[in-house]
Amino acid sequence: MTELRHIAYEADGREMIGTLVIPDGSDWRPGVLVAHEGNGLGDHTRTIASRLAELGYVAFALDYYGGGKFLPDRDAINERLSGLIDDADRTRAIARAGLAVLLAEDRVDTSRIAAIGFCFGGTVVLELARGGEDIKSVVGFHAGLGTRRPEDASNITAKVLVCIGAEDPLVTPAERAAFEAEMRAGGGGRLAHEPVRRCRPQLHEPRRPPRRFRRDRVPRSHGRAVVAGDARSVRRDDRR
Repeated sequence: MTELRHIAYEADGREMIGTLVIPDGSDWRPGVLVAHEGNGLGDHTRTIASRLAELGYVAFALDYYGGGKFLPDRDAINERLSGLIDDADRTRAIARAGLAVLLAEDRVDTSRIAAIGFCFGGTVVLELARGGEDIKSVVGFHAGLGTRRPEDASNITAKVLVCIGAEDPLVTPAERAAFEAEMRAGGGGRLAHEPVRRCRPQLHEPRRPPRRFRRDRVPRSHGRAVVAGDARSVRRDDRR
């Protein structure tokens, strides 16, 4: 059994309404911050948070639009996103507000925090990492990779995984190359390329790595970023 709560909090001068899902039990559990797609916080993101809780994580689906709901149309989405895409500090502040809600939950082990995001939500969690937050890992699914502050990659302490389609029209080869260069420059590591085909995302219980991706089968590399697509991936993984 899991417990689900809708939590109102302030960010970006408006009331945000996120969804917190807590696993059964009374012990400390790792926490995962979840950032929704560009059309708003909806059933998909809440389902991801619920699935994470079923696996033993405390999950908080943040809200970066306000009201905890979908925006009505593409014009409204573009209007809201335009102000965030060009303002890294504003985006990071919204992400930090959501992170603060997660960290305030008594069941959360604050030393084991991850952040994942979908579409612009992936951009949100990448900016959270660039802002130097003390989190263990960040994952972006079909995330925008661009930033106005690429030099801030030097602040990243988390391991980073970005999953994008090899032919995603919204993430151009130039943007992908710029992201790879940003990660190299930020951490001083190297990127190792490996093929990824027919990849189906799965959720797994804490401390139980999926059989298909056992540690002894992953090529050794240095740094802390991975860019994965249909045809290839790029891995940068700290070995400190």
